[in-house]
Amino acid sequence: MHRDWLRQQLAHKEEHIALSRRHLLDQRALLARLERAGRRQEAAKLKEVLTLLEQAPELDLWDRDRLKALSAAYGE
Repeated sequence: MHRDWLRQQLAHKEEHIALSRRHLLDQRALLARLERAGRRQEAAKLKEVLTLLEQAPELDLWDRDRLKALSAAYGE
């Protein structure tokens, strides 16, 4: 496996994880605003979406760890 490709994939995955975390924080802030404003239906829908969004980082972390293991195996 090409080392540069592995480095690039790992960097991309790290960026994606950071972006996902920021997105989740933004969505949680929006949920709090909706709840404070009494917009219950919209808040309920956002809670459903957040449940799904919160699962995605787990997959990204698994993939990042897999890439790190590959990188270590190739002496990175």
